[in-house]
Amino acid sequence: MRFLLSILTIIVLGSAVQAAPAVKNICMRDPSIKGGDHIPWPWGSEIRFPWTRIQGIWAPLALDCDSYFVFKVFKQSDNGEKFVRVLQYNPQTCEKIAEGLGYELADVIYASMAAGSQSYDLSIRAFDTSVLEGQTARMSLAAPRLTMDQYAAAKSVIVVSLYPKFNWEKRTSYQLEKIRTNTALICHEE
Repeated sequence: MRFLLSILTIIVLGSAVQAAPAVKNICMRDPSIKGGDHIPWPWGSEIRFPWTRIQGIWAPLALDCDSYFVFKVFKQSDNGEKFVRVLQYNPQTCEKIAEGLGYELADVIYASMAAGSQSYDLSIRAFDTSVLEGQTARMSLAAPRLTMDQYAAAKSVIVVSLYPKFNWEKRTSYQLEKIRTNTALICHEE
């Protein structure tokens, strides 16, 4: 029931999102590459989502994805569910490429993105930093003073996946790095 309410909320909120003008999405799937950043992410080994640090502007580490992703946590429901507004921008022109609303399900954020008359799905996942060292992702407290949320924020790698509507198999994934906590775009400050 909770899942159904989350989906219904996203559909209702998503219909209120104003579609961006049609701009070429420069991070969409290229059939010649698998995974975008070529890292074999351990799908299914996600850690608790680090809500305490997700808000801000993020950029893919891969050079073939020239976009900024802006994440704004904007609502928490009475039952503790959180939602995030996702905006994708061209970093050179500050032109909006796409926008959508995301919800958390089983430690993964899912968003339906609108890009002019087109749409695509996006997911945001957090993995333990050990996945970059070739180790199995695991969740353990590094220090007893850390809460689970603080640990997830400190020890996580954020990965965004973009894929055609309802077609996870054709995903392109990128590791993100946070470039700014403030959600105002840098080019809008000039």
